[in-house]
This record gives sequence, C-alpha cells and structure tokens, in this order.
Amino acid sequence: MPITICTIYLPPHQIISLNELDNLIVQLPTPFILLGDLNGHSTLWGSDATSNRGLQIEKLISDNSLCLLNDSSYTHFHQPSRTFHTIDLAICTPSIFTRWNFSTEDDLYNSDHFPILLTHSENSITFPKRPARFIFDKANWPLFTVISELTVDMAQSHDIDTAVKNITHHILAAADIAIPKTSGKQPRLWKPWWDEKYAEAFRNQKRCWDRFRRYPTTENFINFKKAKAMARRIKRQNQNTTWQKNVNSIQCNISSKEMWSEVRKMLVFAAYKQKEERKALNFKTSTYKEYNAPFTVQELTAALNKTRPTSSGPDRIHCNMLKNLSEKSLNVILFLFNRIWTEQCFPALWCKAVVVPIPKPGKDPHSPSHYRPIALTSCLCKLMERIVNTRLVYFLEETGHLSKFQSGFRCTRGTVDNALMLETAVRDAFVTKKHLVSIFFDMDKAYDRAWRYGILRDLYKMGLRGNLPLFIKNFLGRRTFNVRVGDILSDDFPQYDGIPQGSVLSVILFVIKVNEIVQQLPQYVHGSLYVDDFQIHCAGVNMSFIERQLQTAITAITNWCDKNGFVLSAQKTNCVHFCKLRGMHPHPEIFLNGTSIPMVSEAKFLGIILDEKLSFRPHILNLKRKCNKTLNLLKILSNTTWGADFSSLLKIYKALVLSKLDYGCTIYGSARKSLLQTLDTIHHQGLRLSSGAFRTSPVQSLYIINKEPALELRRHKIALKYYFKIKSNSEHPMHNKILQPAFSTFYANKKSYIPSFGHRMRSVIQTLNTQNVEIEPKEDGLPPWRGFNIQTIDEFYKLPKSLTSNNVYRQLFYYHRQQHKDFNSAFTDGSKTANHVGSAVVFNNFTVTEKLHEYCTVFTTEQKWNLLTRNKLYSVKPSIGLWSALPMRELGVKLTRLRIGHTRFSHRHHLFLGQRAPRCPTCHADFTVNHILVECPSFKCHRDVKNVKKLKSGDLLIEVSNPNQAKTLSKLTKLGELKVNVSVHRNLNFSRGVISELGLKKHTESELVEELSEQKVCAAQRINIKRDGKLIPTQHVILTFSTTELPRSIKAGYLNCPVKQYIPNPVRCFKCQKFGHSQQACKGSKICAKCSISGHDSADCISNDAKCRNCQGPHPAFSRSCPQWALEKEILTTKIRKNISFAEARRLVSERSPKPGITYSSALNVHTVVPTRILKMSNLILLV
Repeated sequence: MPITICTIYLPPHQIISLNELDNLIVQLPTPFILLGDLNGHSTLWGSDATSNRGLQIEKLISDNSLCLLNDSSYTHFHQPSRTFHTIDLAICTPSIFTRWNFSTEDDLYNSDHFPILLTHSENSITFPKRPARFIFDKANWPLFTVISELTVDMAQSHDIDTAVKNITHHILAAADIAIPKTSGKQPRLWKPWWDEKYAEAFRNQKRCWDRFRRYPTTENFINFKKAKAMARRIKRQNQNTTWQKNVNSIQCNISSKEMWSEVRKMLVFAAYKQKEERKALNFKTSTYKEYNAPFTVQELTAALNKTRPTSSGPDRIHCNMLKNLSEKSLNVILFLFNRIWTEQCFPALWCKAVVVPIPKPGKDPHSPSHYRPIALTSCLCKLMERIVNTRLVYFLEETGHLSKFQSGFRCTRGTVDNALMLETAVRDAFVTKKHLVSIFFDMDKAYDRAWRYGILRDLYKMGLRGNLPLFIKNFLGRRTFNVRVGDILSDDFPQYDGIPQGSVLSVILFVIKVNEIVQQLPQYVHGSLYVDDFQIHCAGVNMSFIERQLQTAITAITNWCDKNGFVLSAQKTNCVHFCKLRGMHPHPEIFLNGTSIPMVSEAKFLGIILDEKLSFRPHILNLKRKCNKTLNLLKILSNTTWGADFSSLLKIYKALVLSKLDYGCTIYGSARKSLLQTLDTIHHQGLRLSSGAFRTSPVQSLYIINKEPALELRRHKIALKYYFKIKSNSEHPMHNKILQPAFSTFYANKKSYIPSFGHRMRSVIQTLNTQNVEIEPKEDGLPPWRGFNIQTIDEFYKLPKSLTSNNVYRQLFYYHRQQHKDFNSAFTDGSKTANHVGSAVVFNNFTVTEKLHEYCTVFTTEQKWNLLTRNKLYSVKPSIGLWSALPMRELGVKLTRLRIGHTRFSHRHHLFLGQRAPRCPTCHADFTVNHILVECPSFKCHRDVKNVKKLKSGDLLIEVSNPNQAKTLSKLTKLGELKVNVSVHRNLNFSRGVISELGLKKHTESELVEELSEQKVCAAQRINIKRDGKLIPTQHVILTFSTTELPRSIKAGYLNCPVKQYIPNPVRCFKCQKFGHSQQACKGSKICAKCSISGHDSADCISNDAKCRNCQGPHPAFSRSCPQWALEKEILTTKIRKNISFAEARRLVSERSPKPGITYSSALNVHTVVPTRILKMSNLILLV
C-alpha cells in the first residue's frame, strides 16, 4: 500500500495560520505521515507547558481526525538552557496508526535534535546475508599448517572425485579451526580512522552524555563538552594519520528481417557444427611427448607464487590456504595433480562455477544487462590450470603456431605493438599520397560463442597428443554454473558453448580459436589481433581498389566466422578513412552482413583515440581531461598541513596520473609539439602537488626536487626502451619496419610530414650516438617441465651493510667457506671507476669480465646535471638523487619551498598580484631565501642556532651557542607574522649537585645561596630524614647551578667541597603504586603497597604475602630491590647525566637492556646497530 510522506519545518518566530496548515492536509493523498520540526509545546506530547503553537497543532489534529504517533520521548536539546523538549512530531491518518511505532535514538549525533525512528509492525522484509568468508588477516597460519597436513592416502582413492573431496574437506576442516569467519551480516561503512583510542573516547563521550541526560547539572554538562571535544580531536588526528598512511593489486535494437537472418546463420552453423563434431578426435598416443611428463615441484611452486588472492570457488578453498600448506601437504597436492594428469580424468567438483553479478559503474542497476557476471571457480583447479597453461604457451611459442600478428597475453608483446603497426602504416600512406581505410571489428559475445570442438580440432591440427590436449578436453566438457546473490544460490545451469569464464586457460584457448582469422586476409589487406580486438586496413591511391580489397577481406572473415560460430556486430564495428589529401574524395562504402559499416572521424583502438588526420588531438584532450579529474584526488591528499607525505604523494601521482600519460606515448608522442605541451601542465601540477611547491616555482627545480624528468625526455626514454626491445626480437612483426624503415627519401624531402616511428627513433639514436649499440637477442628459456632448481644459502641478507662491521662479514664468510669446502668457489662483483662501470666473475682457473656500455651507466645523468650550474638549485643540491622525505607534511612542504627558493614571504608579489616585492631595510635588496639564510648580516645571530626541536606541546625548543644570542632571541615578540612569547626552559638550562660537609650543617639554605652565588649557585635545599615522625636535617645539601655543566667542587670559605651529581629517586604514586606520577595527579584506583589489592592502605594490610604492583614480584611496591624501581632509577640517571628528555632516556635504556633468551648466534642473525644520540645543552630558549 503506498503511503505519502511529508516533511515540514515551522520556524519558531514566524506566524503560521491554521488555514495554511489545513490546506496542506487537504493536499496530501491518504494515507500519509506528516513529520517535522513544528516548534510547538504541549502537554499532549510530553511538554511541561502548552504554547500557542501547541494549541494550534492540537486543533489541527482534532479538526482533521489525525493521530499523533509520538510517545513521551524528548526530541530536542536546547543547549543554552540545557533542557530537553519535544518539538518534533509524527502525525498520521487513523488507518495506519496501529501499524507504526515511534521511538527516538539516545545520541544527538552532533545535532540538537534526536533522530526519530518509525518502525512498521508488519515489516517482514528479509535481506540476503553475505556468504561467510574467512578472515585471513586473523588466521593462525602455524596452526593451520600443522592440522592441514595432508597424507598420500587421501589422494590414493580409487576415484579421482573422492580424492579431491578428501583433500578439500580436510583443508576446509583445518581452516574452520585455525581461521575465523565473518558473521555474514551486511557490514557497516568502514571507517579507517576508527581505532581503540577513538572507541574509548567515543564511549566516554556517550557515558558523559547519558549522565548529563539523567542529571542535567552544570558539572555534568562541562564534563560532556570536554569528552566531546576530546573525541573530536582524536577523530581528526586519526583522520589525518589515515590520510597519510593510505598514503608501503576495471543492446542493440534489431529489425525482424535482421533477426531472421541471424537465426538462419545460427541454424547453418548448428548444422555445420553437428556435422563436424561427429568426427572423433583421437588424442591418445603411444609416442612419448615431453610436455606430457608428470608435473614437478618447481612447476607447482612457480604456479603458486603467481597465484593472486582471488575469491574462492564452490569448494571454498582459498589461495591463501594453499600458500600456507606445509611442504609435505604440497607434495600430496602434486601427487593428486599428477593422478588427474596421467589418469586423464577431471574432478566433477571443478566443473562448477558460481557467478556473482557485479553492477557496471554508471549504469541502471534495475536492468539485468547492466551487470557484469564474475565467475568464481575452484582455486585448486586454477592452480593446476596455471601449470598446464605454462606448458601450452611454451609449446605454442616454441613451435610458432601462433600468428605473429596476435599480441594478446604474449611475452614481450602488448597493445602498443598493434597500435604502432597501424600508426606506421598511416604515416607511410600520408607521405606517399595514399588513402588508408581501417576497420575496427567487434565480436559479439566472443568468449561465450567460442566453439569448444573447434578449439580441440585446432589443438589436434597443431600436433598435440596425450595428457595435455586430453586435460583441456575434459576441462571444457560438462561445465555448469549457478548465480549467487548474497547467500542465495540459483539452480544449476549447464553451459553448452563457450569458454569457461574466470579460468586461467580461457584466454589462451580463445587465442588459439581466433588464430586463423588473420590468415583469411587477401594480399593487400593487413591486420592485427589483440585477443578479440581485430583490426584490418588497406592503403592505396584508388579508393575503389581499397573498397574491393576490404570487401573481399570482410567476405572471407564472415565466412570463417560462420564456420567457427563467431558473430561480428555490424552496429559496433566502425571504419576510419585516414587521409591528408586535399580536394573532394568520397568515403568508401563497405558492408558487413548486408549493413553498411558506419564511417567515423575517430575511433578508440586499444585505448588510443585515432582521428582521420592522425593528429592525436582528440586523444590528448581526452587524456588531459581524465588526468585533471584524477588530480582532484591528489589535491585532497596534498593538504599542506595534514596531507600525506611527499614520497606517498609522488607514488600516487605516478600510479594514477603518470601511468596514463605514459601509456601509448610512443605513438601519440608523434603529435605536434604545441599539442603535446598541453600535457606538461598536468605533469607540472602533479609534481607541485606532490612536493608542496608554489605555482611560481621553476619547472626545472620541480624536476630535480621530485627526481622526475620532463615529459618530453620521459617519452624519449620510453620510446628508446621500446625500440631496443623490438631490436632484440627478430620475430617481432615490426622488427624490420623499425630497423629499416621504408620511404626514407619521401620523409627526407617532405619535412612537413611527421615521420613514422622508425624514422623518428633513427634521428634520436643518431643524436645520442647509440646506433652502434649491440643488443643481445632474446633467449628462449628452458621448458617448464624440465625442473631447474638452484638452491641458495644467503648468510648476509639479514645484515644491512650500513649497520654491520667488516669483522662480522669476515667471520661469517670464513664460516661459510669452512662449511662448504668441498664445493668450487666463484666470486662476482660490480664496481665503477671514474669513467665506466664493469662487472667480473672469478672462478678457480679463469675470469670473465664485462664493461657496461657508457650509455647504460649513471655517469651520463651526473655529467648532465653537473653542466646545469646556472640552475640556482645546483648550489643547494649539487648531486642527483631523491631527498629523504619527512614524515610530517607541513615540515616537508616548508623545506621544499626553502630549497626551491619560492616562499609565501619572498614571492608574495607573484602569488598575490598588486603587492610589491619585500625588500631588506639593512641591505636595500630584495628579500630572498638565500639572502635571509646566508647573506643578510641582520640575521647572523639566528644562523648560529645549534639545534631546533618541536615539542609535543607545540612549543619550539631552541638551543643557542652563546649568551648574546640568547639575549637577542629573548627580546623577540614576532617570528615573521606570528606573535611569540620567549622564556628560558626551567630544567634543561640548570644542573643539580650534592655536597656533604658537616661544617655547613648550621647554615640555612638562604645563607648558602647568598655566599655561593658567585659560583653560579641559584638554589639550595637541605636533605632531611624522618625519624619517629620528626624531620631531622642532615649534612647533605642539594645545590642548583645556573649552568648545564656541573662543577667538580665549590669553595665554601676555607672548605673545598666536592660536588656529586644529584640523582633523585623515582617518583612513585602512593595511591596506585605506579612510577612516573605523584598521588595528586593520579587518576587510578587506590591499591595497597604491600599486597597490591585494592580497597585498603598498607598500614591496614593483614596479608602475609607481599606482592609488587609493578613487577608482580614477592616484595612490596616500595622495595628498592624491585627490578622496575632499578629500571626507573637507571632511566632517571641517564636523563640527568646526558641532559636529555625522559622519552629519549627510556629509549636508550631499553635498547641497551639485554633481551631474555637470546644467544650469541641468534643475536648475530638479528644484528642491528642503533646510533646513540648525545645532546649537549647550553643556553636553551623555549618559544611558545
């Protein structure tokens, strides 16, 4: 039943007539619910008194026979008066009154109104739960490895299906014990900043709020405000930290005539298919084939390492479980795989798939066609598929069965290869005054229409026999799937045609099936394939010739598709006429299945937009638009105060923006220079956002600060790498066209034409003088079925070179030589001299040395940077390399701006138009960073600062080197435009010592200070002892000196009193018995110092068993034999003797404290050297 919901707000100080409210009620379709802030008080809904607005609402309810859903709950909190009211009402028609329940939340959620909940009493809607998933982050992997131990008996069952079930059930049983699972409930919105600290602050805020609601006193309200502020501060801190951290794996309408034409084609193919499938394919052979050999441990390990943590399939076995199996269990898995391989059968459990529909972004979720089906198959099956796939790919590449024009998912090949073939053909057509017409095909549901028997027939024609093709045959047969929404599964559906989605073998099997399509092209038509992205083109002077050739090619392609079950979509196939000839020339008219192929001015081919003039203007504009949109994320993360650090931002920029600029740059890099320069703004903006530099900063400085070259140099670098990669592969289809490009005379005489890639790289290589660089040809690897296992023992990888002495390395080396004295020795090393970089391998009888080509060393970059002495950044950074990043974004941004020399103060006349450049009143020169930090005499005293440190409180701690500088800094009232207050630190500028002299016992403390003031004594305190409740003075006096260096002795009249360092005892709380704070500052509960039980004092303790509160030892908390007391005493001693902070002293003591249970050998394995930092403090100033 439909219900009308109307929300309303009535301002408290605005007069609303009853007629206006009646008119609103008349317009609402019944039944309805009227919700809103009506600002009316009445005893009818729980207020203490009734206002005029309340009387008005009461009359409205009475006159219109309405019902009030409110109970007596408060809905509003008035903060100035700290009172609760009910001004939010829910009014409904009588027909639905009994079906709705009214309630309010207890929390305000940072508002002054409580949320109102209306619950329907007959709500029977059930939402599907999420399938229970294993939580691998909380898994107990050592326990899982032990209890998931597999035995050979499990895999030796007579039936393969039983063996697979045994292993699957055993692994799942172990996972149920060692790995926790999710509850299946729909998850809440994940808040990465929510941690235990904020959770405790949030609970405290809620407790204070509940206390205030029950007892609305001023004290409770202040406590609530403090708790709320604390929770808000922790939340903001966590959000900032999270930003930094998350900042170390993507219908067409058809007429009835066309529909019947498609049906006839399908019927023709069905008849052909039925006829062909009657021909049996006998893959069995008695001849030994190497690719049919049993699987090896090396193959299993390599496949497991390549496996990504994808979702589990119907058997619920996850890849993480397989990766955490023991070596013995993996051998059982290998035994099972070899049984399936040699017995030529396939488990029935592996033939099933679960399809999860994922909505396509930006599409209507109510349409089933707007969902992408994701098939989940067994991870055990995927692991075996990966091993078989490696063998199959090696066989196809080694025997040359794959077309050289197929670039999809092949080693050393990619999408750029196919795009470059087309770009080269178009450039050659332009310079020879020819037309070139290219057709970009779209295969409709290519994977789902792949003919399984046709794939097996192609494998048979390639000569494959034995276990490998029989495994693929069994893999393709008897496939079923069901659809899962939440935890609800549909019925099983058989998959009669097509390649199984979500499997490892799917891609290579599809590549095998479409491999012959390029062979259908006539002589003058060329094409390329990237899996199912098929493109053909033809060039010529006569357009009718091009039409005939392309139409012939399409006819041959269509006939091939009809025999192999593929369908080319005429609506999604398009055609581009590349031409630069002037004058009128009609576009060709080419037909596919009786439908004219649409002629477009630009087409997107493998991610690159190609226009008919090949100017790449549409592609570059689209690329710039996408990068600008991505830069918005970088703008959010690069806040100069709380943003992510420099290195994280640079990684994000490279991953999200620079990767887009790099893709296809070897092709679109041939565009006009003026057009390519529009992308430089993207690059410069990304570098500025990463480093925090101002927009006035020179781009050359940006390149050096970020260690990123200009886009033009980057494009040259990527193009050179691609050029030499093709040069090393003689079987590449572009090998000869790039090394020996055609039409050299045409390009030399027609300078206005952009040359092809081969000619462009020839000029670059000649400029760099690298045309004679020899590239080693690509070597074929060993067959995967031949196990090639190299065992390595590395004793040194745990010992960093910067933290380990040479003696440790030498002793380990001698020990290693002694342990392996029966083996032959070989030594390798690489080194650099002033002119070159070389490497050598030294054996017992001979030595092999190699010199690296001069263009492959770091010296070329260093020499180029050394020539740029005119760049002002050279004086700041004379060597190349990336500066270490600071963890705090704010400090990193300031340091970057200082290094570049562009700050808000020195360049405000550029940043803020209309302002004049600041000038130095002393030197009468413009203020620059170099002038302030180096040249100006007015800032000399500020340059002598020894050390600056920011404290946790936000204060700035400055250590100076002389008293004059301290006096100058103490007079400061402003630091730039910031008002500051300067004071002397109360502890770090003084030292305390103890003297013991019986002759000074009669003198008072004030007399001692007065007499010893010339020896820099500023305070004195006599040590007293307590006996029988009375304080008795002793001969020991604590003297405070106004210097950080303690004198060895002082003169007191004729007495020479030695001064010892005063080290107080650790402060222990008499309430909670913990060290580090006093009883006045304690927030803990009261605990007995003798037995550590709360509720009584040590004086009232009747227990005979002593127990320490701090170390749990059998002694009272005040005992000086306590290890914790000794540790605190050592920390205090370290702090005073080194004049450092408590935190630094605690760190130093903890680092030199011995770890229990560590032997000499284990200490050597985890050997680390931590540098000790010694601070010498003199006159120290605190800037608040």
